[in-house]
Amino acid sequence: MPAPTQTMRATDVLQLADRLRSTGSTRNFVEQVAEMQAECRLAARVIKTLLRHVNPSDVFTVQDDGEPQR
Repeated sequence: MPAPTQTMRATDVLQLADRLRSTGSTRNFVEQVAEMQAECRLAARVIKTLLRHVNPSDVFTVQDDGEPQR
């Protein structure tokens, strides 16, 4: 069964990216893992959708946002 269609504005995608980057949460570990799994699946769908609008030969430069990696 295909996943339901979800419409997201650019600001929604930016908020998703911020949530994925954020680790400061007071919820328990099980809730954090479940939410992270759902948001990772959503991020993957967003990335795949965005890639439909570029050429397969395009190259992307991803700049470091200055935050330390964990």
